[in-house]
Amino acid sequence: MKKKILVIANGTIGDIVTAMPAMQKICTYHKDDIVHLYNTRIVANDIHKTLFDHLDWFDRMDFRVVSDSLYRSIFQRFSNWWNIFSEHYDIIYELPGNFLMPKKMLKAFGAKKICSPEVLEPRGVPRFRYLLQQLEQCGIPRFAEDENIDWNFQPEEISAAEEWLSRIRIPVGFTPFIVCTGGKSPVQHWHLGRYAEVLKKIVPEYHLFPVFVGAGGEKKDAEYLITECGAGVFSQDIGPLSLREMILVFRNFKFYFGNDTGILHLAGAAGIPCMGISSARAFENFWTPLGRDHHIMTADVPCKGCRRNQCLQKSQVLCLDKIQSAEVLSEAAMILKHIN
Repeated sequence: MKKKILVIANGTIGDIVTAMPAMQKICTYHKDDIVHLYNTRIVANDIHKTLFDHLDWFDRMDFRVVSDSLYRSIFQRFSNWWNIFSEHYDIIYELPGNFLMPKKMLKAFGAKKICSPEVLEPRGVPRFRYLLQQLEQCGIPRFAEDENIDWNFQPEEISAAEEWLSRIRIPVGFTPFIVCTGGKSPVQHWHLGRYAEVLKKIVPEYHLFPVFVGAGGEKKDAEYLITECGAGVFSQDIGPLSLREMILVFRNFKFYFGNDTGILHLAGAAGIPCMGISSARAFENFWTPLGRDHHIMTADVPCKGCRRNQCLQKSQVLCLDKIQSAEVLSEAAMILKHIN
């Protein structure tokens, strides 16, 4: 008889991408069973669901876009889970991000087996590798190739990515790279002026061509930085791309430079080196993107690991303020020397 499996993986783009090696492993291991995915997060839409297009991993996926008020009401929080309480799962896998679900809530599902870490304290271990380690402890063998995702890209996605790239006019002799200065929370935004200081130095010196990637609301910041460094283009001016098409497009760039946000993790999934500017809200290296050869810059502050979306300082983000442009320039020089 087929077992019923529930995978709980909350979060948006970065959370999903870094959990996908573990999801792929679970679905491969339980290929003869019934596997469901449950995801919920306070977001404007469920665009992160499109990462699973053309991936026949789950028998059912439940993505819930919820309001902030849902998390302020105990009754609403439990009613949000009610539709899956009655499924009677045999095994539950929790793929935690910044927090662990209460054990009492997991036990309420009545599953015969629950695979969830007792303590979320993966200091120095990237989340995608940490989740695979947790699965190994639950009895699922782990191999080095498990960190690679088979995206099953379709011909139409490849064509769309190639067509998008053909519209970028990169000057002869210049190397394209990705820049992202956006982010959904205040603790993800490094100072725009410091980005300008870095780009004004590295763009002419290393003959680089920045492609600024972000939502439409970030166009003003992109235009400012293009003016400051004298080169570049804003991605939205070229045309829209799906998240999966972004991964295909990013494979054609040399490296990523920007905030710790969803675009960083798409770049990591594309297999290019990333230099990220990260707050210290999570444990060191926890949100390192997929792959290797990444440089995630984080300040060492007393409040490291606070896991807050807004700094208690309010007027500033202490850990981001400590990262100076000179420090980033020094790191960028080492990366660019290696890439060249």
